Amino acid sequence: QEMQRIDPEILRNHVVLPSGEVHRVNKHITVAEVQALLGEKANKYRYFGFVRDPFDHTISRYFYYATGRGFQRYREGKIGKWTLRYKVLFTRLIPRPLWFILYPFAQQTAFLRDQRGRIALDFCGRTDRLDSDLEAMLRQAGYASSEHQLGKLNVAPRDALRPFEQRFIAAVLKWRLRDDIAFYNHLVEHHDVS
Repeated sequence: QEMQRIDPEILRNHVVLPSGEVHRVNKHITVAEVQALLGEKANKYRYFGFVRDPFDHTISRYFYYATGRGFQRYREGKIGKWTLRYKVLFTRLIPRPLWFILYPFAQQTAFLRDQRGRIALDFCGRTDRLDSDLEAMLRQAGYASSEHQLGKLNVAPRDALRPFEQRFIAAVLKWRLRDDIAFYNHLVEHHDVS
């Protein structure tokens, strides 16, 4: 949305195929899927992305389904996809520690990998530094400097996690989200991937 504000020519959730046809895509499309759609044309583009602290991202996802917007949309009957209904019901019925063991996570890094399985970004920012990293990304993409004050979307209320839960969830996520945690720690140490 912010990039469209800066440049109204930018298409959101669409890819221009080599034939010139504008093809609608899922907002969570992977780099590998973009490359498959574009073929050789994919090599002419630069790839930018943002990742979130894996622990915070997963805790947020739990509360999004359990008490946040996902559950609210489910109660109001505004959810059209059966899978989102399933995720809300699953989260509401399963004890919280067990949810972190059973939920079918998609690792953030899975979205950043090319067809050969390598992280394929020219720049990767962190959401905890969204304003400054977005500015750096836009500079790399050739846009003039501008002010950004981005709000948070889909914020779900959170209950405080008990210390035992925090330790348990951290141990589960270290096992289940190894790639995401390693990549995020790399970003923290090196600030970006370019």
